[in-house]
Amino acid sequence: MVTSRFSSVSVQLEYLQRISGRPLCDGEPSRGMGDELQAMAKEVARIETERNYADLINITIGIARLFKTALKLDMLVADIEDAVSSSKASTLRMLSSTNDSENPHWVRLVAAVYRRIDRALAILGPQAIADHRALLSSLGWPPSVSNLNSDTRASVDDHNQLFIMQRNSKIQYCENFRTLCGIQELQRRRQRQLQGHSMSIPLHEPLWVIQELVSPIIIASQHRFSKWIDNPEYIFALVYKITLDYAGCMDDLLQPLVDESMLSGYSCREEWISGMVSSLATHLGEAVFPEYISHLRVAGNPHSRNQARNSLLNLLDLMIDFDKQFQSLAGQSGIIPSSMEYNNLEKISSLLSVFCDRPDWHGLKYCS
Repeated sequence: MVTSRFSSVSVQLEYLQRISGRPLCDGEPSRGMGDELQAMAKEVARIETERNYADLINITIGIARLFKTALKLDMLVADIEDAVSSSKASTLRMLSSTNDSENPHWVRLVAAVYRRIDRALAILGPQAIADHRALLSSLGWPPSVSNLNSDTRASVDDHNQLFIMQRNSKIQYCENFRTLCGIQELQRRRQRQLQGHSMSIPLHEPLWVIQELVSPIIIASQHRFSKWIDNPEYIFALVYKITLDYAGCMDDLLQPLVDESMLSGYSCREEWISGMVSSLATHLGEAVFPEYISHLRVAGNPHSRNQARNSLLNLLDLMIDFDKQFQSLAGQSGIIPSSMEYNNLEKISSLLSVFCDRPDWHGLKYCS
């Protein structure tokens, strides 16, 4: 789109430059105009060449502006709908008409604005997430797993990229954070409208900004997880330590940003804990549990079968203890989530969710 427009401008400038060289009435060519047009053509070419080198700050500002535009469109739709309702009521009172159909012109106008909002969101959401990931990567996230072995609070904070950001980086991160939260809230509102839900009934989905912190750190830890399949207690200990070390950051640094944004009904601590548990449950279901079940199935003698069964039962005990630890950690925030809002979160917040999509594991018949 941008390239085609620049090319079109260049062609038009070249055309104007050619016709500007024709002699005027006094017989002298318009050299000054031709020189100016040539300079303009060169400037357009320079802008076209450098447009791909905009830094991350300009990208973030652009996304924020687009989001504000989409938000204004959404507010405009609300005003239009109110106007339609008011106009319809007045018309019915004046004409005592029994026709309840909507004015087709208003319907088409509202539908056209909604289409613009949906197109904007379809572009804004993925682009904002991609830019947020790039920003986190430039800040050095995720932290090295080897730096998470320290037992001192000061050492953890020293390696916490969210705490040690320089002033400019922090301003940029906070602006990007708020923008991503705002886009998610706007998308939630559109989902309510499309699904016919009341605005007072929240639709819960994981908080994007927290998921973008969880996913990289779990991926960075998977190399160690793979070495500890036979010692799952190490996996649980590492995940608990990472979660605990950064829980304070969620309360002190990120929660105020969520509160300042338009996104409502979220606790960063709860989202951080739920994201870590959910990611670990996914890893257990994909890499650890199948291995233990396989050992039970192929055990050829009573001793091997008994050993495999004990290992699996030990894994289940560790999972239950882990869930209890995390429920306690989540409760330390002092926030009691609404049962209506967090019905779906109950499944995510337990490692036992590995059984939800595997009915063949429910009976654990291989443990008998």
